[in-house]
Amino acid sequence: MGTLFSRCVSPLLFLLFIASFASIAYSKGQSAYPTTAEEATAYFEGQVDEWLSGPVDYIILDDERNQWDTLETTAQRRAFINWFWARRDVDLRDSKNPFKLNFYERVATANQRFRGFPRGWKSDQGLVWVLSLIHISEPTRPRLISYAVVCLKK
Repeated sequence: MGTLFSRCVSPLLFLLFIASFASIAYSKGQSAYPTTAEEATAYFEGQVDEWLSGPVDYIILDDERNQWDTLETTAQRRAFINWFWARRDVDLRDSKNPFKLNFYERVATANQRFRGFPRGWKSDQGLVWVLSLIHISEPTRPRLISYAVVCLKK
């Protein structure tokens, strides 16, 4: 009887104990991710010094990352972030940046849809969701939209 308890029941109780802590950690961490485009923009753009560790890490180019690494002050990083989004803006005459808005909408939607571990935009599904349908407009063919094929590297 003692061996049956130690071999079957004891590991089961241990797993239930661990699972109870995982659900508590899951529910507490889930509320930290923004679920609207406005919240996502404010959250990630507000953390200037940690901006690159957010979802923008998915779309930044290597030369831009190298430039970011040379920046020393928060003001320089803020100017870089403005430049980063401005160079992706299709129409500089408009105050809104559709690329930036679409990006943060997709981040917020990923946070709503994918609630496992890892959560939201950090999950594999969130990565694909954020990167899907980010389009590149070609100036020679303004009415057509071509979609970027993204190669993921480890």
